[in-house]
Amino acid sequence: MIDGIDQLIVEGISNVRTIQSHAKYSSLAIHFQHGFIILWLGLERIETETYRLSRTQLVYWTSNEYVRRFWIAFAAFPITGLLLILFMPMPFTMAFGTLLILWPFSIPARSIIFTGRAAKRVLSPTRMVAEGEHLYFITDPMDHNYRVNKRSIRDVVVRKEYLVIELWKFKMIYVPREALKSENDIERLRTFCEVN
Repeated sequence: MIDGIDQLIVEGISNVRTIQSHAKYSSLAIHFQHGFIILWLGLERIETETYRLSRTQLVYWTSNEYVRRFWIAFAAFPITGLLLILFMPMPFTMAFGTLLILWPFSIPARSIIFTGRAAKRVLSPTRMVAEGEHLYFITDPMDHNYRVNKRSIRDVVVRKEYLVIELWKFKMIYVPREALKSENDIERLRTFCEVN
């Protein structure tokens, strides 16, 4: 280990395509991948197959997570709206009550709005690599590459079709389960992100 540094990342390399070059010296490996140079010092690497999310999947999964987190509001808002209409039949309260009743039906529209900016990244073919202190999301074309520091990850939630990587900023990253090379990678990823 070099002065306690596990990994050095050098970004901003232009016109680097998929070069899988490995120069191994004991536990040191150098990887050149899609605009990232990663010096890796003997840490276990987790890598997915290349996956591509559709806009429909993204909106559906975001709506699903929204409902799971705010389910109490889905009961409370329509019930409150119904009570307003029944017990306070004034034009303003009836209109407000109707809005509260219809509120749950607006979730798909809000999911489309919430995922608008993220869609540019995740609709490209993507491969996730967990290495060192980061999760790397390597896309093609490579101008949508991004990385997430594992300290900014709050939880890794396992769903039937996908994993949700929850960040502290209330953002979510989805990884399809079918992109994982094995089911053991789920526990390895949770251990890597230190969320067990």
